[in-house]
Amino acid sequence: MEKIFEEVVLGRQIDAVARVLKLLPNKSLTSGDIFKILAQAEVDAEFLCGFVDLNQHDNEKRVIIEKAVERGAVSLNESGHLSLTAEGKERGKKELPQPIEENIK
Repeated sequence: MEKIFEEVVLGRQIDAVARVLKLLPNKSLTSGDIFKILAQAEVDAEFLCGFVDLNQHDNEKRVIIEKAVERGAVSLNESGHLSLTAEGKERGKKELPQPIEENIK
């Protein structure tokens, strides 16, 4: 049961990464940038959803990005910038909670 929960959470975190890339298509973002944007959106929205906590754990952030690449949601170039794949564009359609969505910038 715990493994299923972890998979669901990981899937939602990958969706969040894809959503940020979709909402900010003209920005060249690294994984660090994406997690900072999500954490700042959580602070600005005053809507607790775990991004601030996640942003403090480099190993977990690394695993999320590795899994996002493995699952074909994003690609990572040699300079560390992420871009959406076709799969990532679909995943990026899944909206974040409205208070977070409104504060992605």
